[in-house]
Amino acid sequence: MIGKIDWTQYLHDIRRREIGIVFSLLAKKRFAKGLEIGAGDGFQTTLLASYVENLISSDLNFNRIKLKVPAVEYRILDADLMEGVFEPNTFYFIFSSNVLEHVRDPLKVLRASQPMLTDNGYAVHIVPNRLMKIFYVLFYYPDLFLLFAERLFGRLEGKPFFRGAGINLENNINKVPKPAGRFKKFLLPSIHGNFASHWEEFKAFGRKAWEEKFMDAGYWPEYYAKGPIFSGFGFGIPEGWRRFFESLGLSSEHIFILRKMSQFESMSWAYAKNYLSHGSFRDQRKFFKDWLKKEKSAKAFFKDFLLAVGDPRDKKVLDIGFGNGIMAEEFIKAGALVYGLETEEDLVKMSGNQNLHLYDGRKFPFDSNTFDYAYSTSVLEHMSYPEEVIKEICRTLKPGGKFYLSFPNRYAPKETHTGLWFIGWLPRFKSKRLEDWNLHFVSFFKLKRMARGAGLEVIYDTRSSSPLRGAVKKLLARFGIHYGILLKTIIVVLEKK
Repeated sequence: MIGKIDWTQYLHDIRRREIGIVFSLLAKKRFAKGLEIGAGDGFQTTLLASYVENLISSDLNFNRIKLKVPAVEYRILDADLMEGVFEPNTFYFIFSSNVLEHVRDPLKVLRASQPMLTDNGYAVHIVPNRLMKIFYVLFYYPDLFLLFAERLFGRLEGKPFFRGAGINLENNINKVPKPAGRFKKFLLPSIHGNFASHWEEFKAFGRKAWEEKFMDAGYWPEYYAKGPIFSGFGFGIPEGWRRFFESLGLSSEHIFILRKMSQFESMSWAYAKNYLSHGSFRDQRKFFKDWLKKEKSAKAFFKDFLLAVGDPRDKKVLDIGFGNGIMAEEFIKAGALVYGLETEEDLVKMSGNQNLHLYDGRKFPFDSNTFDYAYSTSVLEHMSYPEEVIKEICRTLKPGGKFYLSFPNRYAPKETHTGLWFIGWLPRFKSKRLEDWNLHFVSFFKLKRMARGAGLEVIYDTRSSSPLRGAVKKLLARFGIHYGILLKTIIVVLEKK
């Protein structure tokens, strides 16, 4: 069922399937100019030339190229030294397949190539996954067995039996191999890529590990697909079994189609990494994605503010925890004079707005009775001193001023930041994930007590397009309970009497 095959033909079939998957996701788009990093034997170049009008194919070892396309420009290029080789915004398409694992520093290579891509271009990087690594190790010993059998039957005349003794690291040309005896090289499989150990390589081949490298280099994974499944050492998997394994979701490669991050996205990702420096990549990516969603949700938020609070035109408005400043922009466009507060110095620098101020999370740098309105979205749960902040909001609001506040409901089953179930129902405890997010779970009832202590009253909005929902709102309001306690996010308006 699984046996030795013509490896060159097998590799060509894999490359053909890879290119097919890539351009099915890109709707068979054609590109004006592209760069191929790692030409291999040249077969891959023949496929790419059908989709790229002006293709530059590069490789460090031109002796491997067997197939050449007349219309393609070929260049000798060390990927590790490609910084500054091409001008910024030169290519609409950059492609590599099974190259990044062989370079000295994948992140450096990605950062060097990112400026070369146009803002509307795509970079495609196909990289091995952990199953490929497992196959690579598992099939090494069957390969040795067949090699031993061939030696016994005299089919290796004139060929070295201990192939590891003269191993050619042409794919890992920057790696300095550690000295080892012939028998040890023969007994243990060599490391596939440019890594210090098999375990390090296995960890690096995970999807999240690759995604983090791409994002650190300024790329956003626009599309992801699983590549073909294959083994190593020339062992073929029959077509029927291949389809069966792939139907189970198994593959040997990650296919990433990336776009260039905007300057705002790059700065936001750098901030997310710094803000959650001790957190996992999963948490950092979630923070980043939520951060970007604010741009889409800002208009909906502003529309709700108009209905719940009033028109901010010609009003002084305070934004507590302005973050990336997206919400403030909506108010500025509407003619409001917006001031902002933030505890993170990096965010103040990113904003470039003189009305956005750094503060200590407790005391506001404004006079009493200054603002007509104030608002804060998804910030209360991160405050270390919420009672002091709410008192400051009341102090700086004018009499009759209103404060629009939204925050996650403590009693929602699933906590929105960590993704953990029922964690908000428990008393706060020491936890690395909670400390990373600086999370302090807040219920409506706790907010109500803090607001009353500061001199703010809850406005119970009983309007609704649904008669049933309106009736529920009115019933809860009679008992001093806001309708938001039934929702994942509580949105409430407080007024200074």
